[in-house]
Amino acid sequence: MVRSFALLAVLLLVAAPGCASPSSGRIALSASTTRDLAAGVFEVVIPRVEDTPGTKYAIPLPFELLPFAQRNEMLRGIGTAFAISRTRFVSAAHVMPLLGASAERYFLRDSGGATYEIGRIVKYSKYRDLVEFELVTPIPNVLPLVPRNDVEIGELVLTVGNAIGEGIVARAGALTSRTPEPVDGAWSFLRYTSPASPGNSGGPLIDGAGRVVGVVVQKSPAENLNLAVPIAELAAVSTATSDYGAKGVRFDEDHKEMLANWVASSPLPDSLASLRVATKQSGYEFFQAKLGEFDAKFGKETFPNAPRLGAYLRQPLVRSGLGHVTVDPTGTWAITETSYASKELAPGYFGEFFADSRTSGQIMLTRPPGAALARFFASPKLLADALLRNYEWTISFAGRPVRVETLGEPARTDRWVDEYGRPWFTFVWPIRRADEVLELDCLTNAAGWACYWEKAPAPNEAFLSIWAKRRARRTTMAYFGHLVDWAEFLALPETHRPPIFAGASVRLDGGLTFAFRPFAGKIDLPAWSSASLLDVFVVPEPPPALTQRILEITLRPEPAVKTFTLSLTALSSPRDGMLPGYADAWQKLRTSAAPFDNVLKTDGGAGTIQRAIDRAPPAGADRGYFTTCHSRTDYTKVDLRSACTKLQEGVRIIGEPGPRGP
Repeated sequence: MVRSFALLAVLLLVAAPGCASPSSGRIALSASTTRDLAAGVFEVVIPRVEDTPGTKYAIPLPFELLPFAQRNEMLRGIGTAFAISRTRFVSAAHVMPLLGASAERYFLRDSGGATYEIGRIVKYSKYRDLVEFELVTPIPNVLPLVPRNDVEIGELVLTVGNAIGEGIVARAGALTSRTPEPVDGAWSFLRYTSPASPGNSGGPLIDGAGRVVGVVVQKSPAENLNLAVPIAELAAVSTATSDYGAKGVRFDEDHKEMLANWVASSPLPDSLASLRVATKQSGYEFFQAKLGEFDAKFGKETFPNAPRLGAYLRQPLVRSGLGHVTVDPTGTWAITETSYASKELAPGYFGEFFADSRTSGQIMLTRPPGAALARFFASPKLLADALLRNYEWTISFAGRPVRVETLGEPARTDRWVDEYGRPWFTFVWPIRRADEVLELDCLTNAAGWACYWEKAPAPNEAFLSIWAKRRARRTTMAYFGHLVDWAEFLALPETHRPPIFAGASVRLDGGLTFAFRPFAGKIDLPAWSSASLLDVFVVPEPPPALTQRILEITLRPEPAVKTFTLSLTALSSPRDGMLPGYADAWQKLRTSAAPFDNVLKTDGGAGTIQRAIDRAPPAGADRGYFTTCHSRTDYTKVDLRSACTKLQEGVRIIGEPGPRGP
């Protein structure tokens, strides 16, 4: 398609004709200047955004509402560039970002619609927001723009660029001031009143004679006072290495904070693709190194080495689903409260959601009825679909919100192992039309997936996995499922099971036979079925161990009526810093005093019986174990005593798993 090249001579503050100086109040570009600019200023275009395979919307995208050019073109304008020689071109660096860009190939498009692929990057500076590059094949008859370094405040200037994606246009204004750049103040932006729109970035800011005084880089959000980098700053950009990074990157954990500067560079000239790989690797190395510095500086006061944390982890309160170990400003540790809300995803099929916001949270998704657990884990599509259904995310298309119905299977899947040996699965879905990315970091559970999720700007994708791995060491998990779920879960290969369940087993054989270290046994009750529920609460061991332990197992033989609950619990011996109630409970367990005296306690009709397993822990023991039998008001005391006796007679302690390294 041939595009019109509407580079206009603009008249401002009408005065005497024929004048072209600022003092006359009038600026006019001659026909020859206009033609010269038309041969030196180009659109920067990339292939039209296409959805990843499998993406579908609630309604067909209304392409008919787009302007004709946008409907029919395979390329879309994202910025502007201009020639500084017959082989070299300049634009704004953010037009061709080194992190988070979905486009792999960039092109220049001339006034006749011909395109030329961008090749080697010769200069790249994020600090000055400038890029200089060459093309794979040259543009014939290109006319370089002439630079001018001595522009004066008050001069009339024009922005020349791809305004709002409608081709190259020129718009006039005045140069108003110089503004120091905010990082180091080593140079100053040109501030001007010429209109600038999306697509102007990278275009030239010119004087009345068509000479380049700056490179357009930023539009003011509140008023028409826009910013350009002086063209003189291009000479300060290195031809040897790229310049990328960020100042004041914040590292914050457990109320300790450290700021650091990220400086990334790689040899030039090079391709944009290679620069992106090098920049991403630099980011990984920077974050890993600074996290190491953070731990060296604050490690004795933060997770997992803080003294009071060790005491807390000896007897924490474990929440349902995923938990996160945190500390408040007073130094009190806890596992964060997680309150999930159910959403019916299909008739009779629910997901559980916990949202920190509309951009991050947790999801617990069980397998659909009748689906094999291994097959459910092999197809994570349902995870993203469940989030889309719950939050009703939309994209903006042709000025209208359109709800995303499915993202299909993830574009990227990674399996990694945390410090406790647990396998995690990371799934990534690009949402290309929103320039966002959805990432889920998931643990397998007996009933299905347990995941953190985050929807972030596409540039953040490179670093989401770093934070996921950092967060994993603080994550607790309350595993749950029906007995039929557990039988399938424990039969999965080790790639899908945490090491805490090595050697674990569960089966129905006239009763319930099970083994989850440190507990094992057989409970002969007629109420067991494949639908009976089993919960296993797992927590980190306090340092120096690098492992996890089972804090409690809870059994509900008849979940439909919830008649009674059986629990097996480990109680740690007290240490300095633990709450006084722990020491008191330990002493009562050792002496079989109430509430561990096997006596029925009632409260409003509900009944509870607690008793030490086997015997009271001897002096010097680090762990004690006890059973709890609890009934609802509609369960008789006789039946509760019978069930509790069966539990106590059938359970034994088989020892705890040993430490595990990474």
